[in-house]
Amino acid sequence: MWTQTNPEYLTQSLIRQSSESHGAEDVPIYARDPDLNLFHTTHEQPYIAHVIKYSLCVGAYAEENFCLN
Repeated sequence: MWTQTNPEYLTQSLIRQSSESHGAEDVPIYARDPDLNLFHTTHEQPYIAHVIKYSLCVGAYAEENFCLN
């Protein structure tokens, strides 16, 4: 199964590159209420993507109770 725990997993990319273009330094993320509690410490990039989708009520999160109101 191709999941992030598989050693051969490749993250999706819009532009294919032969090497990494990111220095792995921390990037600050700022949030305001009501989603402030979702960013409370250091997080991996996939978590950040899920929180953004959750906050915007898109994808799998479109059916959440707060999105339907």
